[in-house]
Amino acid sequence: MAKLKVQRFDRADYFGDYVFYVNRKECARIPFGQSFEIDLEPGYYQINIGGKWGLEAEDWFTMGEHRKGFIVEAHWLKSQERKWPKWYQLSLQEKPFIQLPLTGEVQQLKRNYQQGLLRSLLFSLLVFAFLIWLYVLAQDEQNEILRLAAILGLPFIWFVNKGMRMAMLKNTA
Repeated sequence: MAKLKVQRFDRADYFGDYVFYVNRKECARIPFGQSFEIDLEPGYYQINIGGKWGLEAEDWFTMGEHRKGFIVEAHWLKSQERKWPKWYQLSLQEKPFIQLPLTGEVQQLKRNYQQGLLRSLLFSLLVFAFLIWLYVLAQDEQNEILRLAAILGLPFIWFVNKGMRMAMLKNTA
């Protein structure tokens, strides 16, 4: 039996798992930066992988006696191609088994993504502190416009997080 290894090397969904299917049968859930190996008999196979926010990737291949490797990557979708809530396209790239990313490269990817999420969190906290200050100022001065601006500014925090994650995906794609 030959080994098939699927390495998740995307920069899209840190907290989500991708569901991996072989011949329409669920085999695994692959977390961010992890890999999955399966032993397969020689033959013709269909593999699919998909996530909550990404459009599914599909590939057909012939499994011989040698090992095969696939890398899962994410590509930014333009606004015309997007189908809500999907905002990126997953793709499967076939690589020789020896060319799959090493542990150090995967750890660097995780570290970079964690730093990006931390920056996003800190900026969101800064915006939230500003909105709280604006709300307190509105209460002190009995200003309804400032109070409304503070309340309507809360959804802005979600857009900040989403935008920073999309920017991380755009910059590396």
